[in-house]
Amino acid sequence: MAFACCLFLLTQLLSAQPENHPNIQLPKIAGPKPWTPKSINDKPGQFQFAIVSDRTGGHRPGVFEEGVRKLNLLQPEFVMSVGDLIEGYTTDTVELNRQWDEFTGFVNQLDMPFFFVPGNHDLTNPVQERIWERRLGAKHYSFVYKNVLFIAMNSEDQTRGSGRGSISDSQYEWIKKTLETHPDVRWTMLFMHQPLWVQDTDPVRWFDVEKLLTARKHTVFVGHRHHYVQYERNQSNYYMLATTGGASSLRGPQFGEFDHFTLITMTDRGPVLANLQLEGIFDEKMHTEAVESFTTKLWSSDVIRVEPLYLDGPFRKDSIRFRVTNSYDVPMTVRFSSGFSWDIKSDFPKPETTVPPNSVVFLAMGVEPRKNKPVEQLQPVKVKAEVAIKNQRGKAEFFVPFQFHAAPVKRYSLTKRKTDVKIDGNLAEWDLPYALTTPEGAAFHIQYGATHVYLAVQVNDKDIQNKTDVPTFSQDFVGFVMDGQPQAQSASETGEDWFKKSLYFIVSPEDAKGKNSVWDMEESEKGLEWKCVRNSGGYAFEVAVPIDYFKKMQGDWRTLRLNVVVQDKDGTAKPQRMFWQPNWRDANHIPGSGMFFKK
Repeated sequence: MAFACCLFLLTQLLSAQPENHPNIQLPKIAGPKPWTPKSINDKPGQFQFAIVSDRTGGHRPGVFEEGVRKLNLLQPEFVMSVGDLIEGYTTDTVELNRQWDEFTGFVNQLDMPFFFVPGNHDLTNPVQERIWERRLGAKHYSFVYKNVLFIAMNSEDQTRGSGRGSISDSQYEWIKKTLETHPDVRWTMLFMHQPLWVQDTDPVRWFDVEKLLTARKHTVFVGHRHHYVQYERNQSNYYMLATTGGASSLRGPQFGEFDHFTLITMTDRGPVLANLQLEGIFDEKMHTEAVESFTTKLWSSDVIRVEPLYLDGPFRKDSIRFRVTNSYDVPMTVRFSSGFSWDIKSDFPKPETTVPPNSVVFLAMGVEPRKNKPVEQLQPVKVKAEVAIKNQRGKAEFFVPFQFHAAPVKRYSLTKRKTDVKIDGNLAEWDLPYALTTPEGAAFHIQYGATHVYLAVQVNDKDIQNKTDVPTFSQDFVGFVMDGQPQAQSASETGEDWFKKSLYFIVSPEDAKGKNSVWDMEESEKGLEWKCVRNSGGYAFEVAVPIDYFKKMQGDWRTLRLNVVVQDKDGTAKPQRMFWQPNWRDANHIPGSGMFFKK
């Protein structure tokens, strides 16, 4: 019996030798062979396909196109998507068709088929639905390839918008029938845009769909949130993909924020997944739920905070402090390093420290001027920090990178008006001391009265482009971010969740019918009194912000933080977007910049 078993294993080993494969011709070599005795990896039914993720929500030109070129290098058999392919969010058919023409021009360069899946940017209103149906037909569909069932679902079939995706009754019945029609496929792959299992609003029939899948081998792929997470759910793997050119902070794979596409190899054991960053390759375990939980807690705990150095006068030798908070029950190691600035000499006398559990320490970076320049014009110092801490399971240290731009910042005075302002867009009662660099110039002022804080902006522009049926971000606009949180929090605000705790307002000037295009206002902005009108120089913007907002945030309020933005759109050229202070959401953000102190 033992002899028979050994003979069987030897026979299997010999048949697996590469030289026994009918499609390979190897030299006949006696004795040992300079190759391993593995079977050629071309099993029947094995194939590869790729998945691209979100391209929009503020797409970065050129990234998706680079992905197309690199997909052609890898030569998968076809490419799937998970939605948000165009910016959308408009009823302007000319603009929508332009966006679809541009996108189809990209995917038509692929050497293989591309399968469309709708996202909330693609299907927002009935006009977009009609254009999808005319150009692409079905909004949900399925196909079978090598005995694998692919289901492209529509999480937008009730067009409820971002964070409110759903599977309707009719789509549920179609999915049920599709699964019943294919009971014996070896695997089921499902694709949709929004991760319905983690959203706050009711996804309608999604959880019923999950029940239909319980008894079969399946994998789910989604996008929408612009960062990668692998979930283990319903006895299967669910993947939320990052971006292929969509808006992203790009903090790196450890935060699931990177540009990539996903390559799937379907084997007889199931799908094997590889995430291919446009600069590299990562396996499927790079950002699991456990890792996300840990890094999110560390990042959101405000572990490192810059304490700005506010100056009323000239910049002299001084220091900028960094507050390091360890809220864990284990020690934390922090290392700092500073880069080069043409305007500021910088040095950390003590670049590394260990922070005891549940404690706070301060590290100072010495700064002094290289040149005699106004504070507002200083080039900041790029500061890098690494935080090392044992995770909650007591495993090896996990290093999380942080980056800051630090510089002395001007201390601005918020003065009180003698009279209240009538919000009518007439700026004759204003002086505008603060300049904003735009092609034709812009200026503004901010003051407070008995019940409101007032902001006035004059934008000089001889060619104003504005339409109410075109997305605000595609035309001329003026806007502001105003943050009323206590000074320490406000100074570190980076616009997470699109300025959830701040007032964030963007508007284009009135068109010929006296109507404005306003960007997606939240409830806190809907109560503002404002006016944005054309005038002889271009257009003017006035807004009154209730002081109650600042009292709610600070109580006896003393400060507010402000940034002003202007976009100039001329002809067919790409719009130019200009900020008074570095964009809080940008890597060049300087903590504390734009802080006004009430006088």
